[in-house]
Amino acid sequence: MRTDGTTHSIPGHSFCSTAIDMVRHYGGILLLILLQFIAPVFASEEAAKQMLQRLGIKRDETTFFERINRDDSKIVKLLIQSGIPANRQNELGITPLMVAAEKGSHKTVKVLLDAGVDVNAKDKVFTKTALMRAAENGHTEILKVLVKAGADLNARTETKIHFGITYPGNNTALLLATINRHSQAIEFLLDQGSDPTIRNSDGSTALSIAEKGTDLRLISLLKAAEERINQSKSKNTP
Repeated sequence: MRTDGTTHSIPGHSFCSTAIDMVRHYGGILLLILLQFIAPVFASEEAAKQMLQRLGIKRDETTFFERINRDDSKIVKLLIQSGIPANRQNELGITPLMVAAEKGSHKTVKVLLDAGVDVNAKDKVFTKTALMRAAENGHTEILKVLVKAGADLNARTETKIHFGITYPGNNTALLLATINRHSQAIEFLLDQGSDPTIRNSDGSTALSIAEKGTDLRLISLLKAAEERINQSKSKNTP
């Protein structure tokens, strides 16, 4: 209580209360607008916790991954600011970045990378990176972001046996994109320097996999890329 009879105000408290009241009255569209402009104000962990509480959003792993799946990047950012580990691995070794890359959550991928997550982490079961998951699902725009962030183009999976099933190893992002016939992803990966001559544990290259299909343009593209690599290797061989 001040000497003049008025009360002290908590910085940001009055604004936050007003914002929440407006959200309750006008709905979700206003929430997105408010988050865009006021999220930077709530940069501290405690302020982020208070904001989430006022919005009625739980601070737990389930909510975190649900928001990643929805590509709700602003709430994901608030959850990270509130103390949820951005690089947390679950019991299978899957990270938030892997989930975002697989689901095509483009904005959330950027938020996670800005939070400093490991772009080349692998899960424990299939030993896939975020880049591999984006490639096998054809998310070319996410591939661009991951490569810019330093993703290993030629990282390889390991051969694994689960419940009596053998999963081939030595697969790269390029091989996985080819297996799933994602031509745009294949073109991008080749352009960035993915090695088309790498064979997986089944002995298959991207070209030999493509030749089992009917996409002549893709076959031609991979054949030319493989020839360039082989010529380069022969020139460098003493």
